Amino acid sequence: MSGRRLALLVGVSDYGAGYEPLPGTLADLAQMQAVLQDPHRGSFEVEVLQNPNPQQLREAIEHFFGGRRRDDVLLFYFSGHGALDNSTGSQLYLSTCQTRKDGQRLVESSAVEAAWLHRHLMSSRSDQKVVILDCCFSGAVANLLQKGDDSINLQQLKSKGTVLLASCNAYEVSYQAKEKSSTKQAQSLYTRYLIEGIQTGAARLGKTEWIYAQDLHDYARQRFQTELASAPEPQIIVVEKEGYRIPIARARLKDVAGDYRQLVAQVLKENDGEIDDLDRHYLEVERANLNVPSELAARILKEQQEPYRLRKRERARYYATALKIALKQGYLLTDRARTKLKRIQAALSLRDDEVTIIEQQVMTELSMQVLKPARKAVAHASSAERPSGPVGAPTDLMDLKDLHPGDYVVHQGHGIGRFLRSEYLTEQGRRQECAVLEFADGLLRVTVADLNALQRLTLDGQQNLPLSQIQVLAPPSGLTLDPLQSKKGVDYRPLRDLLQAGNWQAADDETYRVMLKCVGRKEGDWMRVEQLRGFPCTDLRTIDQLWTTYSQGHFGFSVQQSLYLDCGAKLDGDYPGDQIWEKFGDRVGWRVKNRWIYYQDVVFDLAAVRGHLPAKACVLVGVVDWWCWVLFSRMDACHISANSSKS
Repeated sequence: MSGRRLALLVGVSDYGAGYEPLPGTLADLAQMQAVLQDPHRGSFEVEVLQNPNPQQLREAIEHFFGGRRRDDVLLFYFSGHGALDNSTGSQLYLSTCQTRKDGQRLVESSAVEAAWLHRHLMSSRSDQKVVILDCCFSGAVANLLQKGDDSINLQQLKSKGTVLLASCNAYEVSYQAKEKSSTKQAQSLYTRYLIEGIQTGAARLGKTEWIYAQDLHDYARQRFQTELASAPEPQIIVVEKEGYRIPIARARLKDVAGDYRQLVAQVLKENDGEIDDLDRHYLEVERANLNVPSELAARILKEQQEPYRLRKRERARYYATALKIALKQGYLLTDRARTKLKRIQAALSLRDDEVTIIEQQVMTELSMQVLKPARKAVAHASSAERPSGPVGAPTDLMDLKDLHPGDYVVHQGHGIGRFLRSEYLTEQGRRQECAVLEFADGLLRVTVADLNALQRLTLDGQQNLPLSQIQVLAPPSGLTLDPLQSKKGVDYRPLRDLLQAGNWQAADDETYRVMLKCVGRKEGDWMRVEQLRGFPCTDLRTIDQLWTTYSQGHFGFSVQQSLYLDCGAKLDGDYPGDQIWEKFGDRVGWRVKNRWIYYQDVVFDLAAVRGHLPAKACVLVGVVDWWCWVLFSRMDACHISANSSKS
């Protein structure tokens, strides 16, 4: 006749002075009871003991292990605080509802010594005894509750026919997660993983019917290592190796979801939580073989990836903290600091591309701490290169009062003209002062608000030349527009030549290089937010018009800015929100199938969607983040837009 399967589950949530309550313990008990007494899983006859006093716990242990047969399977589970004796500091005590401290010392009579449990383990006739201890040691870990005070020696519980599963070793901490919701009881992480391994079948090894003690231990240990950056080390202790094979619970042989979950867990473990196209193809084949519904497969993958995502975020936080320490003396890292950061990177198992993203985000964060400058009208350089012959150097025009009848001006879209007079223009009920300009092909009125499109021009004494004899720069629809003006002495001829040749990728690289030069940074450096907010309007206009000219209006910052506004954004220099930013990313092709692309995925061809280029500054350097929306706001301050190039 086969023996009985019996389980005693003890949970202590309430304590005396000196111990923090563990409200999640009762949830541990309820869920452990459900899975163990399930006839399709544990098939145990379960007795539950909540918040016993010392006498009740001693009697329950003595009764549970006494009078059993050899073929009985006994399982003792304890969830609560672990405590140590006051003399040696190494003898374990199991807490009760009366367990308390007198100052820093345990009141030993208020708890039950582990020696009592060991004595009855030794005297029991059963050949298969399982002890699960979810208690133990102290430690301060963010968002976790302590479940004990010090280290203990678990070897004292060894006995013949017994396998001991413990949530951690003598140097670790047993954890209970804190829940944000006050109405939801927190569950011990160790108990959570044990139940998860049984319920899902993920702890089953191969195609066996049973989940054995060794299988359950291995699963819980792997889950700890996956979810926590500094994981405790669950322990398994046996006297004879047969103890590893004590059956804990059945796993359904046709548990296809459990089989698929195991496959997913293995793939994620091999790739540290990453899934590439080949992995997805393999899992899709296995999903079809097992006939797992697609929605269930997607949910399993998401659940299995979540711990890796959380751990990666924690690693990133550690590295970001280290980087901020290294940067506290300035924005440029010394070689010595970089070497130390490399060591930290290796310790956290971070890839170079992950570190690049973290560093960019930290630099952005540090830069964004600078106060935003007040917005004001700015003088703007012409988009026209100084013509040869009689034309002198153009100068910024700050106010309509700076112009006198007969003065020559350069208009960014119409070339060289002459100021005739100022007058008032009423449009849509609004009265505005404007400049009346004469060009070779007619008159043009420019409002005060649009004076940024003009520059005053000195003609070196040739004031009486007719406009038809002055070299005029016209927009793309007429003569070739070739703006090369720079306030910072930047040579834009290489960029012009690359764009003219249609070498879009090299032009993209050159664009970011010259932009760094404009703000006094070297190639490979970072551009700070305050530098971008103060980027010279002359150069920004030159760069944008080179792109829009040679792409026939298909590419350019002003094109991107127009699309950005179409998505509902505002040019206030603030982040527009995920929904608008993602919509903009979709419009310019920087997001494909709801995922932001990498720089290697940028399309350097006119076949790309409108506004796809320039891309390096935003996609690579800015990680599709602050760079572009600050840039677009700077363009607004400089009165640069897609419409301004069509005047």
